[in-house]
Amino acid sequence: MKIKKIQFIYNFLNTGNNRTTLLKKNLLFSSFFKFLSMCVSFLVIPYSIVYFNSNDYGLWLTISSILSWFIFFDVGIGLGLKNKLAEANANANFQLAKEYISTTYAIISIISLTLFVVFYVINNIINWNLVLNTNINLEELRSIILSLFGIFSLMLILQPINIVLQSLHKQTILSFIAFLNSSLIAIVIISLKVQHFIGPSLKMMVLIFGGIPLVVQIISSLYIFKFKLAKFKPNYQSIDFSKFKDLMSLGFVFFLLQLGSLALFQTDTIIISRFLGTKSVTIFNVVYKYFSTILILIAIIMAPLWTAFTDAFNKNDYDWIKRIFWKLNKFWLVISVFTFILLIFSDLFFNMWLKNSVIIDHKISIFMTFYVIASSFFMINCYLVNGIGKLILQLLLYILITIINIPMSIFFLKTMNISGVILSNIICLIIMSIFLFIQNLKLINRTATGIWNK
Repeated sequence: MKIKKIQFIYNFLNTGNNRTTLLKKNLLFSSFFKFLSMCVSFLVIPYSIVYFNSNDYGLWLTISSILSWFIFFDVGIGLGLKNKLAEANANANFQLAKEYISTTYAIISIISLTLFVVFYVINNIINWNLVLNTNINLEELRSIILSLFGIFSLMLILQPINIVLQSLHKQTILSFIAFLNSSLIAIVIISLKVQHFIGPSLKMMVLIFGGIPLVVQIISSLYIFKFKLAKFKPNYQSIDFSKFKDLMSLGFVFFLLQLGSLALFQTDTIIISRFLGTKSVTIFNVVYKYFSTILILIAIIMAPLWTAFTDAFNKNDYDWIKRIFWKLNKFWLVISVFTFILLIFSDLFFNMWLKNSVIIDHKISIFMTFYVIASSFFMINCYLVNGIGKLILQLLLYILITIINIPMSIFFLKTMNISGVILSNIICLIIMSIFLFIQNLKLINRTATGIWNK
């Protein structure tokens, strides 16, 4: 019986063309490590809330959310690299791929250093207590925030390895790195909680939640380019700044899309912290964490599809694109049902998981359910246009959403608290998803013209 099961799995993984079989293998092994990583992260959250307390943990979430924005400030070169590297690899032009990678590292290093110098200056001007709605020692807070920004600046320099792995269809390695990060953080947090040999503090959170991923990223990058992807290893001789134009042909548009994404997805914690306090940030985060299991599943499936769509588009394989697109939409209907199942069991899960360290209003869970369903549909529809580089309509939609989302969030928050912020996001996601779905229909049927084809 076991032999038959193994044979079935083997046949499933190796049925189809090269692109499809590679996609299946990435999905299977990535899902395994993502699942382990998700389990570990669920384990560590209640320990973190109890050890650091809900207010300080919420403050950490807000600070890290703000500063993590700067990871996106590579002016889109990283995402430009994703498409260009996928093209070069599809054409077996490995020297060109190496030049793109080396140039990306060089440019992002310059950007990161510049950002750190600028932030070093303005950090001494910003009243972070006013921004974060807290009242701890301002100089100590500035020192902590500067240290964390330094970590994020180094992570910005190191992040092209993630793009390289995605472009070369090696998402399994990325998932394993994420699992390693989660596991090490969990081990440290639980050890501190049990042994109490070091007291909780914001500095400790920076070292744990910021320092551990940084060390893992450094070691992983060195190992991967040394042993796994030696032919793509960046070096000084392969830097060619004339490639900047190629990387930015789509890269700058991706950068603008990232800014729009920040306005939609990353401003929630700031708004909640500013108007409701850091404890409410913790409540928002744990509810999102529970329901985001659906989004993690969607992300696992979509991650390898970006470059797969790029490859198929460059080879004019529209039949494959159309088939995968409709399978994804059917999958979205199934996943929406599972999201409602999560809602049914949400109160029971929160009681077992958090043990009353945080009290969750069921209304927040209801709104988060619809947010996850809308967000899943949006992800499915934007990955196709991102993969084939038809970005202008999405950019215009993000401009609209950037204008309306924050004031709408504040307006709804005043009467609905946390649920109001989530409702604003739902409305924005629905607007964008409708237009992107129409665009995708036109693209796969080759009827897209004008703004739909740009």
